[in-house]
Amino acid sequence: MAENLFWLFATCAIYAAWERVWLGRGRPLWLVPPLATMVTVVLVLLAGRVDYQRYFQATQPITFLLMPATVALALPIFQQWRRLRVVWRPVVGLVVWGALISSLTASIITVVLGAERTVVVAATIKSITTPIALAEAERFGGDPAIVAVVVFLVGMIGGITAPLVLNVCQIRRPLLRGLVYGITAHGLGTAMAMLEDEECGAFAGLAMGLCGIVTALFVPLLIGWLAL
Repeated sequence: MAENLFWLFATCAIYAAWERVWLGRGRPLWLVPPLATMVTVVLVLLAGRVDYQRYFQATQPITFLLMPATVALALPIFQQWRRLRVVWRPVVGLVVWGALISSLTASIITVVLGAERTVVVAATIKSITTPIALAEAERFGGDPAIVAVVVFLVGMIGGITAPLVLNVCQIRRPLLRGLVYGITAHGLGTAMAMLEDEECGAFAGLAMGLCGIVTALFVPLLIGWLAL
C-alpha cells in the first residue's frame, strides 16, 4: 500500500514540477509536461529496476480519472452551443472524414508492412483518446499496453506538430485550430487547445469525442474488410 501511494504521488509531483518548468520557460513545444513526465518516469523505473506492472497498478487511480475527465469536456462544448448550431454540418463532416482517413491509412500501412494483429488494431484506433482506445483494444483483441503507447505517442507528436503546422499555414481561427487539435492529438491536443482559447478548446473536445464515436463504429468494418 505504501509503495502504491509513493508511485502515485511521485508521478503527480513529477508532472507538477515539469508543468512549472514548462510555464516558466514560455511553454516550449519540446518540453510539454506529459512528454517530460513520461521520460522522467521511465528513467526512474529503469534506474530503480522497478517492474512496470507494479508501477501500472500503483497508478491506476490516474488511469481511472481519464474517463470522468473526458466526460467533463461536455461543459465547454455546451458553452459553445450557439456557435455550434450554426456550423455543426461542416464540423461533423470534417471530423468524420478526418477520423476515417486517419484510421484507414494507418491500418493499411501496418498491414502492408506485415505487422501483427495487435499492432494493426493499435494503429487503427490511434486517433482516439486513451479510455476509448483501451476499451476498443479489448473488444478487438488488441494489446492494451501497445495501444496505450501508440495513442500516447500519436497525441504527443500531434500536440507538438499541430501548432507548428497551423502557424505556418497561418490558420488563426480558434474553431479550425480546435478541430485540428482534436482530430490529430485527441486528449493532449485538447489540453493544449484549452490553453490557447476557450472556443479552440471546446471544438477540440468535440472533435475528440466525435472521432471516438466514428472510430468505434468504423473499426469493426475495417477489421472485417482486412480479414484480421
